[in-house]
Amino acid sequence: MSMTLKKGREAKSVSKSRDMLTGIADGLVQRVPDLSPDSAKNIVQALHDLLAGRDELSRSIRIGMQHYLISVAESQSIEPSIPGETMLTTEAAAELMQCSRPYVAMLIDNRKLAGASVTEGGHRRVPESSVRAWIKEREAQAKRSNYREAAEQNGMYDIPETAFVQAIPRRRS
Repeated sequence: MSMTLKKGREAKSVSKSRDMLTGIADGLVQRVPDLSPDSAKNIVQALHDLLAGRDELSRSIRIGMQHYLISVAESQSIEPSIPGETMLTTEAAAELMQCSRPYVAMLIDNRKLAGASVTEGGHRRVPESSVRAWIKEREAQAKRSNYREAAEQNGMYDIPETAFVQAIPRRRS
């Protein structure tokens, strides 16, 4: 019984992967003018044999494909922008956030601003709602911080102000 169940899972896995590979094969047929529409079945079989193989060539091709897909995913926006959302340039976002443009670029590159993307030309865009959420979080963080209390705990107010005044060299007139 467990043997039948295992074979059923393998069959489902193979049929799922073939469905995915069919889409890839159809895309190849559309993009390569020398391929006939009938060659899609052969491409699916070749892709399946190559990617599901247990030999060293198949293994290295799978690893190479994974590296390629990761690099493509990293070069493009992982999080799709929200349709109808106002997208800001790094300069506009920096103005709104009251920080530098390179800082906004760094936030986008480190995925700290949700929904940010990079255009084909390499220009970064970020949804206005994401920028406003970042600003709101910073303001809330500032309200939670009590700088005077932290300074007192660290002994910053232990020295009387008169000691500082006396230590400042006076200019001669």
